[in-house]
Amino acid sequence: MESGLLKTLDNNILDKSTPSLFQIVFSKLPFECDGVDYFSLNIHSTSIPGLDLSAEELRWQGAYTKRPGSSLNFSDLSVDFIVDEYYKNWIFFYKWITFIHNNKDKFTENYPKYCAQASILIKNNWNKNILEIKIIDIWPTSLGDISLTSRSNEDYIEGNVSFSYDRYEIEI
Repeated sequence: MESGLLKTLDNNILDKSTPSLFQIVFSKLPFECDGVDYFSLNIHSTSIPGLDLSAEELRWQGAYTKRPGSSLNFSDLSVDFIVDEYYKNWIFFYKWITFIHNNKDKFTENYPKYCAQASILIKNNWNKNILEIKIIDIWPTSLGDISLTSRSNEDYIEGNVSFSYDRYEIEI
């Protein structure tokens, strides 16, 4: 049985993918965020995280051979975003990180309480969703520095946030 992807390849319908047509949406947030149950960023760059399947070396009849190992590791997700005028998106990540651990009177939160769900939506040249990468149990691990400058050639402020998560799943 042919998959839809192979059928598309056989029919030579191969429009070029555009790296600028994507969106990240956070849903099932771990805390109240201005009365909304999802959060979308004004993102200017990110990557689909890589994954690594460990390999085990086995000895068999005097020779060594490799087999798939017992762990699948997903790379962290790093997102560069444009900070809005009132810093609401930057404050959102600050509050999320300090919800997990604040160095004052809360040193950790239970795992299910601080995780959210997220999706990277990849769009085609007609702005229709063609691929959804569902990121399961995501949480921020670092919020980058904000550079403030008085130079007149800086148009906007950029932020960076990195995430860890359990895994991701792909829906076509």
